[in-house]
Amino acid sequence: GIFAERDTWINRDVINNFVKVFRPLKKKYDLKWYDAVHAFANPSNPEFNSAMAQEAEQHAMKFIATHLLGRK
Repeated sequence: GIFAERDTWINRDVINNFVKVFRPLKKKYDLKWYDAVHAFANPSNPEFNSAMAQEAEQHAMKFIATHLLGRK
């Protein structure tokens, strides 16, 4: 998952609860945090951050390729 440190809706407590559920299931997951607000990768957001959005997209695509498509 890709998350924003300054997100007041999907915050660390929410994600920590998610991890508590996922960890015992032994499912693959990856957490990446950005010093940003909710929807930082949305170009219509006044706090849009192009560099972080590109990095987040690359991170997500790498996870998908490796863990869902079996690519290295």
